[in-house]
Amino acid sequence: MNNNDTSEPKGGCTAMPLLRVATGLYRSGGFSVIELMIAMAIGAIMMIALTNLLIDNKTAYVREDQFARLQEGARISALLTSRHLRSNRSLGCRSLGMTTLEGRLTVKACKLIDTPDDGACDDAGWSSRDNLISLDRALGYDGANNLNEPDNLSDLPSAAAGDIAARWLRGDIVVTWGVDDDGISLTASLPEPIGESGGFQGTGALSVAPVPSALGNVGRLALITDCVNADLVEISGPNGLAAGDTSIQHVAESSAGGTVNASDGLSSAYNWSAPEDQPLVPGPVYRATVYPFSYDAYYICCVDTEDRALQTDDDIDNCRNGDTDRYRPSLCVWSMENSNASNQALITDIADMRVTYTGDTDSDNELDFFADDTDPIPTATWVSGEKAWSGVRSAEIELLVSTGNNHVTRMAKAPAKASWPPGNGSVVSDTLGAGLTADTRLYERFVTTVAMRARTPWYLP
Repeated sequence: MNNNDTSEPKGGCTAMPLLRVATGLYRSGGFSVIELMIAMAIGAIMMIALTNLLIDNKTAYVREDQFARLQEGARISALLTSRHLRSNRSLGCRSLGMTTLEGRLTVKACKLIDTPDDGACDDAGWSSRDNLISLDRALGYDGANNLNEPDNLSDLPSAAAGDIAARWLRGDIVVTWGVDDDGISLTASLPEPIGESGGFQGTGALSVAPVPSALGNVGRLALITDCVNADLVEISGPNGLAAGDTSIQHVAESSAGGTVNASDGLSSAYNWSAPEDQPLVPGPVYRATVYPFSYDAYYICCVDTEDRALQTDDDIDNCRNGDTDRYRPSLCVWSMENSNASNQALITDIADMRVTYTGDTDSDNELDFFADDTDPIPTATWVSGEKAWSGVRSAEIELLVSTGNNHVTRMAKAPAKASWPPGNGSVVSDTLGAGLTADTRLYERFVTTVAMRARTPWYLP
C-alpha cells in the first residue's frame, strides 16, 4: 500500500474511533464522579427547599387552623355573654327599674333568697325584701380583688358565691339575670283567687298550652307578669316535661318534697278583673305571660381537657404551673337554669376577661362614666364604690383568647400588650392578660360592647 494513499479504507470505515480511543477522548456512556457529586448536591438542595416548603405550608395550615378556632371561640363566647347581658334586668314587658319604682315585683324563689343552711326558705326577712334582684345588686366583680373568697361575691346567692370562689382562675366576673326568651300566655285564670286573708292568693298551677321546654323542669325559674305585677318563682312540678303538659306548678314544695318557694301564693290573681258593679270574675282577656328567667355568672376557670372536669381550690394552679397542654383556661358559667344549679365549662382557651362599664351616676338620664375612661377606670370595684350599679347602661367585655396548641408562633411572647387599655403605654395590673407568662401560643384580644336594653332611656320609667 502506498503510504501517501489518503483514500478511505475499504468498507467505508474511518480511523477516527481508533484515534479517540488511543488518545482517551472517547467515552462509551455514564457520568463521571464529579458530575455525580454535582448532581447529588443539586438534588440535596432541591430536597431541602421542598422540605422547607412543606414545613412552611404545614406551619401556615396549623397556624390558620388554630387562628380560625381562636376566632370561633371568641365569637361564641361573645354571643353567649352578650345574649344574657343584653337582657339584664328585663322582666318581659317591663324593666326591673319600673317594677322597683312601683313595688310590683315579688321574688319567692328560695334560690334567690339568702336562707339558713337547712334550706327551709324561712328567712324571717324575706317578705320585707321583695326585690331581691334590685337595681343596686352588682352586675360584676373585679378580678383585681381576691375572688377566691366567697365573701367578696356578696351579692350572689350563697351557693353561687361558694362554687365560683372555688373555681375562679383570673379576670373579672359578669353577672346577668332577666327574661331572655319568648314568653307563653296563660290560657286560664288562676284557681282560688281569694285567699283566707281576703287577698289575692293564686296557687297551684299556671295553665299554659303547651309548656315550653325552657319551663319544663322542676327547679327552673319562671317569671309571671301582666305588665302591672310580677312574681318570680321556682317551678315545683311536674318533674319532667311530657307531651301534652299544660300546666306549671308554683307551690312552696316541689313534687319531691323540697322547699322551693317562700309561699304557695302569688301576689296577684292573674287574669282576673274586678269591675266596680260586679264581683270578681275571670277577665275576658288573658294578658298574663310566663317567661323563662335566667340567672347566670360568667367567669374564667381551669379545665382538665382529658375529662372536662373543672379544677377547684388548689387544683386550679394546674393552669398556671402544670401541664399547660392538658389544663386550659376556659369561659365558665354558673347557672340557675336547672334544679342542680352548677358550674359548666363553655369555651376552652379563653385566657382572661376584663369588663368596664358605661352609665349614669346621678339618675338624670345623662351618661357620666364610660367604659373606656382611664381616670377613673369604671371597673366593678369603682362602680360598687360609687353605688352606681342602678345607673349602668352598658358593659364592654374584653376577652383574651389563645390557641389550644403551643408552638404556633416562632418566638415566646407575653400575651398582654402595652397598647391595650388602660392605654398608658405599659402593661399594668388592669391590662387584659397582665401577669400571664410568655409562651409560643397565639393570643388575640376581642372586644364587644353590650347595651342593656332594660336600662336604655326609651325603656326607663
